[in-house]
Amino acid sequence: MRFTSMKITKYIIVPLALFCVVVLFVYFTLFHANPSGPLSQNAWHATILLLGHERAGKVLDYSIADMGLGERHGREHLFAAQLYKIYGHETWELCTQMFGSRNSSGCQHEVIGRIALNSNGENLIKDLLRRCHEVYSSRSWLLCEHSVGHGLMSASSYGIQGLEDALKNCDELVEDRGCYGGVFMEYFLRRMINDGGPPMLRTDENTYLTCNSIEDRYLDSCIFWQAKWWYAESAQTQTPPEAVKVAANLCRNFETSSKKREICIASTGHSASSAYDRSVDGSYSLCSEVWISEEEQDVCALYAGRRLHRNMGSEATQMCNFMQGIEEGQCHTDIKRKSYLNEPPYHDEV
Repeated sequence: MRFTSMKITKYIIVPLALFCVVVLFVYFTLFHANPSGPLSQNAWHATILLLGHERAGKVLDYSIADMGLGERHGREHLFAAQLYKIYGHETWELCTQMFGSRNSSGCQHEVIGRIALNSNGENLIKDLLRRCHEVYSSRSWLLCEHSVGHGLMSASSYGIQGLEDALKNCDELVEDRGCYGGVFMEYFLRRMINDGGPPMLRTDENTYLTCNSIEDRYLDSCIFWQAKWWYAESAQTQTPPEAVKVAANLCRNFETSSKKREICIASTGHSASSAYDRSVDGSYSLCSEVWISEEEQDVCALYAGRRLHRNMGSEATQMCNFMQGIEEGQCHTDIKRKSYLNEPPYHDEV
């Protein structure tokens, strides 16, 4: 009897206890730890290996079900980074199978950048773009070219020269400004090089340095993502609304009514919608708090509404009830319009 009890303990109870410990550890790290920290990344890696990509994808879906679009997008990025470490280029097909063409699209976004980073020639990138356009026809410009920009930047050094090289590669390989946005987002926020970790540290010396150093034709994208960087870097230590205020204060150093200032204000609107995800009232209140003039408040609110429209659909047009300087019908059209191709800085929205 004692021998049997020892066997039960050795072969059933101990393994079961260890399994429970592992499950609890994975649960804590996936749902409660810093999502971009090493614990969470290792937990996703282990979950994919243990459960397979399909079941792990369902765990991801469960963990992000109640999150806003921006946070879901970011979590899918982190998940895909671990998928790619296991499956390599095959991850593109897995993302397409698991997540389709849904709006958050972080998995596809990440893997396109990873493939571009690890590509040995332009033919592979162009073939990937063709396949991407076939799957994501209505949003392919935003998703596909922007993602390649991330990969091209990751393949370069993260200095001004590396940035310029990545932008020139965009011109040669992609021929679309959406690629510029991906390059600048990666340069400032370091999403791929740090596996979703912290953005570039901001100092007094580098706050405006990048956009003061590049060619004018890249300036719209640079200004937009420079202001997003101010927000993201500040949000590491402050609440999201306070981080928006930091970015807005830095935008005020651009001349009033200038194009640079307008793009910078638009970027703060994009960030305001992140600070109050799924809240039209909260986003508008923040825009009206950080900008004084009615015109600037409307620019901020319009861009917050455009981003919220991706998450909330037509409910986002409630933003028009607050805006004074834009006729209501035109406001509805502007918030709903997908004009990424033609109107900077719309092409940089993610």
